[in-house]
Amino acid sequence: MPITRAAKELAGLLAAVAHPLRLRLVEALGSRQLIVTDLIKLTASTQSAVSQQLSILRDKRVVIQRREGRHVYYRLARPQLAPWLARGLRFVELDRADSTDISHSIARARALWTRAKSHSRGAR
Repeated sequence: MPITRAAKELAGLLAAVAHPLRLRLVEALGSRQLIVTDLIKLTASTQSAVSQQLSILRDKRVVIQRREGRHVYYRLARPQLAPWLARGLRFVELDRADSTDISHSIARARALWTRAKSHSRGAR
């Protein structure tokens, strides 16, 4: 059976978020837009590391940037990615319930995505 274009695109998307910092950046963005300094604080990473990983996410069309004055805002190109990854985190949690780091990431992601979902429903 030949590999479909959709399968290749999904593999590319999974590769794009397969780095811990990139996954944390996607988690932080959820359904909102943030500037780099906010992402640095939320991920407790350096400016260089965040910028490098955002560049990869931009190249893979996972995030979109918007310039406003001297600030560059980032958001997910497809906000549907956030809940999809949350389900993936729950899947991993089943196998690795003993991992405190994963559990904390899952809890943060759920809280962010629940707030974003509530906020987007209120805007309608």
